[in-house]
Amino acid sequence: MVAVKTSSIGQYLDRISAACGIPDPAEACRVILNLVEEAKAEFPVVAKQTIMDLVILSTMAQRKKLIDKGLIDSVLADTLMDIIRNNVLEFWETLPVEIIIEALTSIGASPSILYDDHGRFAVLENGSHKTYFEEHGDFDAKWVGDPSDWKPTIRESVGEYINKLKKG
Repeated sequence: MVAVKTSSIGQYLDRISAACGIPDPAEACRVILNLVEEAKAEFPVVAKQTIMDLVILSTMAQRKKLIDKGLIDSVLADTLMDIIRNNVLEFWETLPVEIIIEALTSIGASPSILYDDHGRFAVLENGSHKTYFEEHGDFDAKWVGDPSDWKPTIRESVGEYINKLKKG
């Protein structure tokens, strides 16, 4: 269930409306219900998925359809990208980590979850790697980060990464 941080259902509906980019809360709810039905058909839905998970997954699917049609530079594709990004940044605390990572990579981000020998995690984007799995099985990679990037849990490291995205 999505944690509601507002004091009334009306305020919550207004937040959903703003997150979807639809001024009328009633219309936003109709759109969300349609998106949920589409997402159920397109994605395996687990019991703990929230409406926002489904909205993000469905928005990703709609954007992918545009990209597959060669419309990546369209206003609609850009709008869907903004909706995905804004919803992930707003609701990341209630989203599963895999949806956060998949959503951000679907719009061009390249977060990498790293683990060190001290039991800490970091989500970094400043890195590069060459892979030769098919030919040699080798993997060579480098990432650049700050000591503050390393956190005791994946969720905390994702939070640090999200906070950096919010700051720009």
